[in-house]
Amino acid sequence: RNVCSTFRACVGGERARLRVLGSMSRKVNVLITGTPGTGKTSLASILAQKTGFNHIEIGKFVKDYNLHDGWDADLSCYILNEDKVCDYLEERMGKGGNIVDHHGCDFFPER
Repeated sequence: RNVCSTFRACVGGERARLRVLGSMSRKVNVLITGTPGTGKTSLASILAQKTGFNHIEIGKFVKDYNLHDGWDADLSCYILNEDKVCDYLEERMGKGGNIVDHHGCDFFPER
């Protein structure tokens, strides 16, 4: 038996096979997190170049698109507004094909 006939037998026919193959062709999103200065942005840039995915650097987007609640002088950084970031990313992430880099993943919704 070839792989295709075995696959159809395992998953219940042609319609099931097409559903599985269709979901496999959708682009995923990749989230890279870690301590500042560990190379997240460099890695994400390289991966984006190799895959053709969009690179979304959260820190840059927060600044460029005003997705913050002001500047924290003590920490020398913008105060990230999680709701604004999630709203901004929602449609983009729904399409897939993104590589996101940020220090943490706590505010990303589980979907």
